[in-house]
Amino acid sequence: GKSINPYTRHLYYGTYLTDDAILVATQLAVFKIDSATYAIQENYDLPDFFVSMDIQDDIYQVHCFDGSEVTLS
Repeated sequence: GKSINPYTRHLYYGTYLTDDAILVATQLAVFKIDSATYAIQENYDLPDFFVSMDIQDDIYQVHCFDGSEVTLS
């Protein structure tokens, strides 16, 4: 499986827990990790620096510094 390199070039910003996954936000990417196996399910590259994330039901809206938004599901 995939693994997150502890020396990743992106700064760590935060962790968000869902029912079945752990979302790890970094400066320019969000990693979706299975909460049972800790395997990376998805890697979402962001167009600009991470600012915040809104969570509603199973939809995760990432807000970036340049005003862009990325929807994760």
